Amino acid sequence: MDRRSLTKMILLSPLIATVGSYARSSRRKINFKGKVLVNGKKIRKNQNIKVNDTVQTVGKDSYVQFAVHQDAFSVSDNAVITLAGHRKVSNIDVKRGRLLAVFKTGRNRKIKTINATMGIRGTGVYINANKKKTDFCTCYGKTTVYENDHKNEAIELKATHHNPVVIKNGKISKAGMSGHGDDELRTLEAMVGRKPYFDR
Repeated sequence: MDRRSLTKMILLSPLIATVGSYARSSRRKINFKGKVLVNGKKIRKNQNIKVNDTVQTVGKDSYVQFAVHQDAFSVSDNAVITLAGHRKVSNIDVKRGRLLAVFKTGRNRKIKTINATMGIRGTGVYINANKKKTDFCTCYGKTTVYENDHKNEAIELKATHHNPVVIKNGKISKAGMSGHGDDELRTLEAMVGRKPYFDR
């Protein structure tokens, strides 16, 4: 290697390191803040959250973002969710709280709250669930939504850039956008090496 090539490599090495660091950070499998429990135990740094784990965030401002295979999740403060399935996530039980999630296309999944069930397949969604109601947004893609009493027929929702509804008192109604934003979806999709639908 001649002197000119060596000098060029030395000058470029900080830039290469920075680009590499950014790529690694955007593909990190977990980020969290505050008190987070996995199966009742305090989360460890760089812990892998797996299928059939229960995740709980305790206290204001606590949250956890993580990826399981090609699906990525963001669980906000004071929430409890369980990821179920065989090897890959196929059912998500949102017992309470807020969940933002993005899914790889090709498989059906189901999200259940106290008063609603959502069938999804390769999309981005937001859920905020409590005993009285479920706020649900199809951020992009297609979903099927029904209230758990089965008093009404399921409805199909389509979106390229957010289609929010509320499920309350056995009814599914249109709602305003709240609780999440495009940058959060970008962060989750980056964790699994993708971009959200509206940026593709």
